[in-house]
Order: sequence, then C-alpha cells, then structure tokens
Amino acid sequence: MRDCSSLEYTYLKQYYRMEPFGTWRDNFHAAQITQILANVYRDKRKRPFQLADFFYRDKTTERNARHRSFFSAFKSLAVKKNAKTPDKPEEKP
Repeated sequence: MRDCSSLEYTYLKQYYRMEPFGTWRDNFHAAQITQILANVYRDKRKRPFQLADFFYRDKTTERNARHRSFFSAFKSLAVKKNAKTPDKPEEKP
C-alpha cells in the first residue's frame, strides 16, 4: 500500500465498496452454501437453519459475544438512578 498513489487507493476503496473481498466475505459465502445444503437435508419438523448458525467465530469472538449477552441482560434489568417510575406520580413544586 505504500507504493500505491492516492488515486489508486481511492479506486481500490471504491472497488471494495462495489465488490467486497477478504476473509469476512469468504466466511459469508461458505456460510451461505452450508446453510442451503443443511436446510435441503434437514428434518422438515425441525426449524430451518439460519445463516448465523454457520459463521466461523474464533474462541475470543465467541467469548466476547457471550459476555456482551450476559451483561446486556443485567443492563436491561437495571433501573437508572432517579428514574421516574409509573407507580410514583411526579411531584410538582
């Protein structure tokens, strides 16, 4: 990339917007193919497989997703300090 001119870099960015490439795109294509094949041969009484079921996720990414899910559950239960509650009518001065 150091030998790349500003114009070439701009063209490369534009090309990437039109035709993305790289490991994420490869993962997406592999997941699409696997999802289609799995749904063709699945038991019809079971739920259809989703695309996300077949994405490769490394151990760190998987662990971080579990942590986010765990903490978001607590966050949804938390009540903000000084939050208005429906049981308490607002006092007017």
